[in-house]
Amino acid sequence: MHGAAGECRVRDVYYESEGTGVSRQTIEASINAADAEAYRIFIGDIRLGGVVIKLDEHERGYVDMLFVSPRTHDCGIGSAAWEAIERLHPQIRVWETVVPYCEKKNIRFYVNRCGFHIVELLNSRFPNPYSKHPNEAMLFMEQLADCMSRDTLYCVDPSLNEPVRNSYYEEAMREFNESLKTLKDEYESAEEANKQDLEAQIREQEASIVDYEQTSWDISQASIEWYRANDENIVLEGVNWLYSENAGEASDLAEQYLAGQIDVDAMLKAIDKKVNMMRMEGN
Repeated sequence: MHGAAGECRVRDVYYESEGTGVSRQTIEASINAADAEAYRIFIGDIRLGGVVIKLDEHERGYVDMLFVSPRTHDCGIGSAAWEAIERLHPQIRVWETVVPYCEKKNIRFYVNRCGFHIVELLNSRFPNPYSKHPNEAMLFMEQLADCMSRDTLYCVDPSLNEPVRNSYYEEAMREFNESLKTLKDEYESAEEANKQDLEAQIREQEASIVDYEQTSWDISQASIEWYRANDENIVLEGVNWLYSENAGEASDLAEQYLAGQIDVDAMLKAIDKKVNMMRMEGN
C-alpha cells in the first residue's frame, strides 16, 4: 500500500486507539489528500478499519490505504470491504496499489483475496517511474550512491562482483611470510633436538597463513554470491535523525506542522538549520 510505505521502515507513536497498526499521521495524511475518497469499515457500531482510494477520469482507481484492526485479521473483513469498494465503483476497470516488499501478508491479501496482479517490482536501484520529478529523483539517487559505504554499494549494485580484501591484508601477509621465513632459517641451522619444536611452529604458521587467506575479506566472494542470490529481498534501511528517539526539536516541529501551527516552509527551514548545525558539529 502506498499509504503504508513508510510504515515498513518507521513506525511512530501515534497509533489509533483501536489498534489498527497504522499510525494516525499516516491515516490523516492519506485522508486529507485533495483527491482522496475515505470510507470507514464498521460491523454494527464497532469501527474496525478504513479504506482510502483515489479515482481518475480514465476508469482507473488507486488504493492508497486499506486497513483493519489486528484483532480482526484473517476474518474476511478486509476482502469484504474490498468487494464493497468494487461494487461502489463499477466504472473502474483497473485498480492499482503499491505494497512494500517487506509486507508479505499484504501482498498475499491483494493477490490472493482481491485479485490483483504483480506487474512491477520497484527497488532501490532506480527512482519511481511514476515520479512527477524524475530528474530530481535521479539526482537524489546519484547523491545517495555517493554517500553509501562500499559494503552497501555491493549489496545493491549488480555490476560490483570483485571480492575486496581488507586494508591490512598485504601488511599482514608480509609479516606472516617474514615470520615463516625466519622459522625456516632457524630450522636449517637448529640442532636436531630443537627441530621437532620448530617444525610444529612452522606448521602452525603455515596454517595461520592459509586461514588468513580465506578470512581476510572485507567483501568475500561468498558474500557477493549471497547478495546476488537474494537481490530482490534486499531493502535499504537507515537511521533517520528525524524519526529517532532523540529527534527532540525535529519531532516537535513535525507535530507543530501536523497541528497546523506552522507551515511546511517554516518546518523545513528550521530542520535545515538544525541539519547544518549537526554537520558543523561533525555529527
